[in-house]
Amino acid sequence: MRHIKETGVLITLMALAAAGCGSPAVGSLAAPTTNTQSDVSSVGAAVVDQTLSFRVVGGAVIAGPSATTVTAGSTVTVTVTSDRADELHIHGYDREVPVAAGGAASVTFTADITGVFDVELHESAKTLCQLTVQP
Repeated sequence: MRHIKETGVLITLMALAAAGCGSPAVGSLAAPTTNTQSDVSSVGAAVVDQTLSFRVVGGAVIAGPSATTVTAGSTVTVTVTSDRADELHIHGYDREVPVAAGGAASVTFTADITGVFDVELHESAKTLCQLTVQP
Protein backbone atom coordinates (compact mmCIF):
# COMPACT_ATOMS: atom_id res chain seq x y z
CA MET A 1 0.00 0.00 0.00
CA ARG A 2 2.89 2.38 0.79
CA HIS A 3 4.35 1.83 -2.70
CA ILE A 4 1.04 2.91 -4.29
CA LYS A 5 0.95 6.13 -2.20
CA GLU A 6 4.58 6.96 -3.07
CA THR A 7 3.85 6.36 -6.76
CA GLY A 8 0.80 8.64 -6.57
CA VAL A 9 2.85 11.39 -4.90
CA LEU A 10 5.60 11.02 -7.50
CA ILE A 11 3.10 11.26 -10.37
CA THR A 12 1.51 14.35 -8.81
CA LEU A 13 4.92 16.04 -8.37
CA MET A 14 5.89 15.23 -11.95
CA ALA A 15 2.61 16.70 -13.24
CA LEU A 16 3.12 19.88 -11.21
CA ALA A 17 6.69 20.22 -12.47
CA ALA A 18 5.60 19.76 -16.08
CA ALA A 19 2.84 22.35 -15.68
CA GLY A 20 5.34 24.92 -14.39
CA CYS A 21 7.81 24.46 -17.27
CA GLY A 22 5.96 26.64 -19.76
CA SER A 23 7.09 30.24 -20.06
CA PRO A 24 4.51 32.98 -19.60
CA ALA A 25 3.05 34.54 -22.71
CA VAL A 26 4.44 37.92 -23.63
CA GLY A 27 2.13 40.37 -25.40
CA SER A 28 2.47 40.35 -29.15
CA LEU A 29 4.55 43.26 -30.35
CA ALA A 30 4.51 43.46 -34.14
CA ALA A 31 7.73 45.15 -35.20
CA PRO A 32 10.02 44.85 -38.17
CA THR A 33 13.17 44.53 -36.06
CA THR A 34 13.75 42.83 -32.72
CA ASN A 35 17.03 42.88 -30.83
CA THR A 36 17.63 40.71 -27.79
CA GLN A 37 20.36 40.16 -25.24
CA SER A 38 20.41 37.50 -22.56
CA ASP A 39 22.80 36.36 -19.87
CA VAL A 40 20.48 33.62 -18.59
CA SER A 41 21.85 30.11 -18.96
CA SER A 42 20.58 28.32 -22.05
CA VAL A 43 20.47 24.98 -20.25
CA GLY A 44 16.78 24.09 -20.32
CA ALA A 45 14.07 26.71 -20.77
CA ALA A 46 14.76 30.00 -18.99
CA VAL A 47 11.97 30.84 -16.56
CA VAL A 48 11.08 34.52 -16.74
CA ASP A 49 10.18 35.68 -13.23
CA GLN A 50 9.43 39.30 -14.18
CA THR A 51 8.65 40.84 -17.56
CA LEU A 52 8.63 44.60 -18.02
CA SER A 53 7.21 45.94 -21.29
CA PHE A 54 7.42 49.55 -22.43
CA ARG A 55 6.16 51.49 -25.43
CA VAL A 56 7.69 54.82 -26.37
CA VAL A 57 6.13 57.18 -28.93
CA GLY A 58 7.47 60.64 -29.75
CA GLY A 59 9.94 60.38 -26.89
CA ALA A 60 7.18 59.77 -24.31
CA VAL A 61 6.67 56.54 -22.39
CA ILE A 62 3.04 55.64 -23.08
CA ALA A 63 3.02 52.14 -21.58
CA GLY A 64 4.97 50.41 -18.83
CA PRO A 65 5.54 50.66 -15.08
CA SER A 66 7.40 53.65 -13.62
CA ALA A 67 8.92 51.44 -10.92
CA THR A 68 9.11 47.75 -10.08
CA THR A 69 10.67 45.58 -7.37
CA VAL A 70 12.10 42.08 -7.77
CA THR A 71 13.87 39.68 -5.47
CA ALA A 72 17.58 39.02 -6.02
CA GLY A 73 18.04 35.94 -8.17
CA SER A 74 14.94 36.65 -10.26
CA THR A 75 15.12 36.51 -14.04
CA VAL A 76 14.03 39.83 -15.52
CA THR A 77 13.12 40.54 -19.14
CA VAL A 78 12.79 44.15 -20.27
CA THR A 79 11.18 44.79 -23.66
CA VAL A 80 10.73 48.17 -25.31
CA THR A 81 9.19 49.27 -28.59
CA SER A 82 9.95 52.74 -29.87
CA ASP A 83 9.14 54.82 -32.92
CA ARG A 84 12.68 56.24 -32.76
CA ALA A 85 16.07 54.53 -32.87
CA ASP A 86 17.74 54.40 -29.46
CA GLU A 87 19.49 52.04 -27.07
CA LEU A 88 17.85 50.15 -24.20
CA HIS A 89 20.18 50.28 -21.18
CA ILE A 90 19.93 48.60 -17.76
CA HIS A 91 22.15 50.60 -15.38
CA GLY A 92 24.18 48.66 -12.84
CA TYR A 93 24.04 45.55 -15.00
CA ASP A 94 25.65 47.20 -18.04
CA ARG A 95 23.20 45.54 -20.40
CA GLU A 96 22.65 47.50 -23.62
CA VAL A 97 20.87 46.62 -26.84
CA PRO A 98 19.99 48.81 -29.84
CA VAL A 99 16.36 49.63 -30.57
CA ALA A 100 15.59 50.23 -34.26
CA ALA A 101 13.08 52.96 -35.16
CA GLY A 102 9.70 51.24 -35.21
CA GLY A 103 11.27 48.14 -33.69
CA ALA A 104 11.51 46.27 -30.43
CA ALA A 105 14.41 45.26 -28.22
CA SER A 106 14.67 42.93 -25.23
CA VAL A 107 17.21 42.30 -22.51
CA THR A 108 16.98 39.27 -20.21
CA PHE A 109 19.23 39.01 -17.16
CA THR A 110 19.48 37.56 -13.68
CA ALA A 111 18.87 40.29 -11.09
CA ASP A 112 21.75 39.31 -8.82
CA ILE A 113 22.93 42.79 -7.76
CA THR A 114 20.80 44.46 -5.10
CA GLY A 115 19.97 48.16 -5.27
CA VAL A 116 17.96 50.63 -7.33
CA PHE A 117 18.75 50.86 -11.05
CA ASP A 118 17.48 53.01 -13.90
CA VAL A 119 16.13 51.30 -16.98
CA GLU A 120 16.44 53.85 -19.76
CA LEU A 121 16.67 54.69 -23.40
CA HIS A 122 20.32 55.70 -23.40
CA GLU A 123 20.59 58.03 -26.40
CA SER A 124 17.59 60.14 -25.39
CA ALA A 125 18.35 59.78 -21.64
CA LYS A 126 14.70 58.83 -21.12
CA THR A 127 14.15 56.85 -17.91
CA LEU A 128 11.62 54.07 -18.48
CA CYS A 129 11.48 52.91 -14.85
CA GLN A 130 13.43 52.34 -11.68
CA LEU A 131 14.17 48.70 -10.96
CA THR A 132 14.65 47.81 -7.30
CA VAL A 133 16.38 44.50 -6.59
CA GLN A 134 15.98 43.48 -2.97
CA PRO A 135 17.58 40.59 -1.06
